[in-house]
Amino acid sequence: MDEIAPPVVPARIATSALVSFALGVAALTMLFVGPLTAAAVGLAAIAAGLVSRRRLIADPMLAGARVSLLGFIFGAIAVAVGGLPIALVTVLSLL
Repeated sequence: MDEIAPPVVPARIATSALVSFALGVAALTMLFVGPLTAAAVGLAAIAAGLVSRRRLIADPMLAGARVSLLGFIFGAIAVAVGGLPIALVTVLSLL
């Protein structure tokens, strides 16, 4: 006898994962406009990515781990490229 498969319910994507990804992409595009602003937005992407990872671990019904990871990585790149040179110049000028 044929069994009827249960309906497939798409997984909900964590909102914080989408926010992290959007902020990470925005931070990368802001590198061309203002590196300090890009670094600040990159820090926000990193923070949203960390919050998202905690929510994803706490609720296994949520999806978005890869999206959250991309947002975190994009934010880290923006901080490294935009903020690190400014921090180095500041520190070296104090010496």
